[in-house]
Amino acid sequence: MHNAAFAATGFDGVYVACEVSPEQVGQAVAGIRAMNLLGVNVTVPLKELVMPLLD
Repeated sequence: MHNAAFAATGFDGVYVACEVSPEQVGQAVAGIRAMNLLGVNVTVPLKELVMPLLD
């Protein structure tokens, strides 16, 4: 759905789903920062765990 919308609007991006366990949240955020991603989606149950790690 996201990638189809990107293609339809000419947006140069890609949406990739990644499974992250609660124990991996810190590592995932570090990886996101290292890759300089423009944005991410976080779903339940990780939303509350990731909040303290955000800018």
